[in-house]
Amino acid sequence: MAVVVPYRGGAGGQRRRGAVFAGSPMSSPPPARLPAAENRQALRLFLVQAALLGTWSSVGVPANAIVSGFALDVLGLSRENAGLIGACVYLAAVWQFLSFLVTNRLADRKRFVVLAGVGEVVCLVLMLAVPGLFRRGSGLACGVFLGLLFLSGTCLHVAQPLLGSWLSAVVPARIRGRYLGSRQVLMTGLATVGTWGGTWVVDRWHTWGGFAVAILACGLAGLAGVAVLARTPMPPVSQQTHFRLRDFAGVLKLDDFRRYLVFVSMLFAAFSLACSYYAVFFIEEIGLSYTQIGWYVIGHNLLMILVLRPGGRLVDRIGAKPVLLGMLLIYAAFYLSFPFFTAARYWLVLLAWTLVGIADGLYWVAGISTLYQALPRGPERAGYLAVAQGVIMVGMGLGPLLVRAYLPLARHLEFVVWGVRLERFRLLYVVCGLLMLATLGAAARLRNTVSVPFRHALAAVLRDRLFRLLPLSWR
Repeated sequence: MAVVVPYRGGAGGQRRRGAVFAGSPMSSPPPARLPAAENRQALRLFLVQAALLGTWSSVGVPANAIVSGFALDVLGLSRENAGLIGACVYLAAVWQFLSFLVTNRLADRKRFVVLAGVGEVVCLVLMLAVPGLFRRGSGLACGVFLGLLFLSGTCLHVAQPLLGSWLSAVVPARIRGRYLGSRQVLMTGLATVGTWGGTWVVDRWHTWGGFAVAILACGLAGLAGVAVLARTPMPPVSQQTHFRLRDFAGVLKLDDFRRYLVFVSMLFAAFSLACSYYAVFFIEEIGLSYTQIGWYVIGHNLLMILVLRPGGRLVDRIGAKPVLLGMLLIYAAFYLSFPFFTAARYWLVLLAWTLVGIADGLYWVAGISTLYQALPRGPERAGYLAVAQGVIMVGMGLGPLLVRAYLPLARHLEFVVWGVRLERFRLLYVVCGLLMLATLGAAARLRNTVSVPFRHALAAVLRDRLFRLLPLSWR
């Protein structure tokens, strides 16, 4: 969708329409923030966009059962190669490091973000054409499929720093935790509906047609979200973002940002090993149906939704750091429970996946609040976002490649510890749990987003009893 947005730039603030690249600097930069009425409009539209993005994310993220099932069941991708799905999308994040080479010259950055969003959806939906053009299981079919995923990820990541800077500039610091919580409630709620509907369809219509219905429906929601984004006001500070090659040298000099990078690098090291093989483990190794996967995703998302608002209020009150420490303990317990997962113990899978929704909800409010605090306040913030998100996503892309090399070597690996059977997948997830425990040290070095002594923060959590607040979370 081509969207033409007015831009005030050039000598004398002359208005130009439809320009994408600017050749001259602005002589009199506009105020950094939006007027109050426009900022309120932007906050409302970002909530609508989050709901539509949630539906799109049912297929628009690499670690999902629908796209992985399409690759395994329709295209004939092997279970060892299934991790390449995540690797292609995540490795495309290298463009986050290079995006400033383009965005520094953009006059209409909002239009660029919108066009990139359209490209992300279209490239992923085009994968439905692959089975009709190439033989099932052929290297060419799999290569084209993975190439389209890489292109979709490229569109996502090249615009992500601008989109993140846009959102962070719109959300006032005083309501950051609560607003991010509300936004994630909408995103997760619609993702739950999309995942349940999609897995229900492909379980009953287990052919190309079933997958096509699910993917096309989510794709339409993604395009609707892009259309909403096109109507959302962008602050001037996001239009002015500028990051130069030599600025990379100064990124690690900012203490808060450096500590944040260490923390998320360790956190996502565990995720990078685990996420791309969820579907393979539960579908191929354990033998769960798509409907069973849909039910535990629903349980996870519902609890995540319930946690987001009270979690956001807790972050606003006691800061993000204590919340992140509790989150890491939940993640560690989740991954260390994988050795006990079997089809006969589906109740345990359902319980563990539901409870880890608490940790995911806490990350969305506490982790993002920590990131926004660590960013500089000037127009270079988009460059710092590119570094932060690029480090995470490139790491997420390298993880599946390491697991891909490990799985054939560990094909016959199997032993019993204290009566618990460990094979190559279960052992992998135990390592992820240990990495989560190691990340506690990095989290302890973060600066809290609120100046509250730890003993007071702990007392506030014990006194308020977070989960007792769930029925009150919508006030």
